[in-house]
Amino acid sequence: MDAELKMCGIAGELRFDGNKSDLAITKRMCDAQIHRGPDDDGYYVQGPVSLGIRRLSIIDLTRGLYPLQNESGTVHLVFNGEIYGFHALRSELQERKHRFRSKTDAETLVHGYEEWGTKCLDRLNGMFAFALWDDREQLLWIARDHFGIKPLYYHQSKEMFTFASEIKPLLARPDVHARPNERVIQDYLYRARVDDTADTFFDGIKRLLPAHSLLIQPSGTIRLERYWTP
Repeated sequence: MDAELKMCGIAGELRFDGNKSDLAITKRMCDAQIHRGPDDDGYYVQGPVSLGIRRLSIIDLTRGLYPLQNESGTVHLVFNGEIYGFHALRSELQERKHRFRSKTDAETLVHGYEEWGTKCLDRLNGMFAFALWDDREQLLWIARDHFGIKPLYYHQSKEMFTFASEIKPLLARPDVHARPNERVIQDYLYRARVDDTADTFFDGIKRLLPAHSLLIQPSGTIRLERYWTP
């Protein structure tokens, strides 16, 4: 199956202003990308964070419901893509006493994060974009695959951080506005340059670059990391 057809749509937010996350806004973002995941939807909301997904069901159609959780319910994941050769990683994690609730490839990421933290990216091979919330550490972690096959966009302000698989869901929010990024548009029109930086055609909306991750905390602290270099 073509990589562009094997897709789900993810979205969510983390508030910096002390307000609770509005699940209705995350649902609106997911509805704006229902074409990416017509089979199912799922949500997690707790305090300042909310996660949502529109799912295209491919593996474990009945038990692979999102957001996926760890055994204690402290780690929550929404995921778009595929992890190649995940059975070997699953077996290793089971030997380390992790209990799986589904047969999905994405659940190896949940338990891999429990075991190795963000370094679990070193063990992944595939095409993916995901968002993971660690309730104990109060940490939102988003990442994109090594070559950027799966898209992931985000917007940040003093009040919140929000992300989605496409730009359209971000613009579905009442607090994100469609304003042109004139510099990027000029680079495209004059030099035919596009997608070579984190900036997009929309001012204030960025793409997460391939092989990069973001660590975001409710305090507003954001750390960008590159986890792989060719």
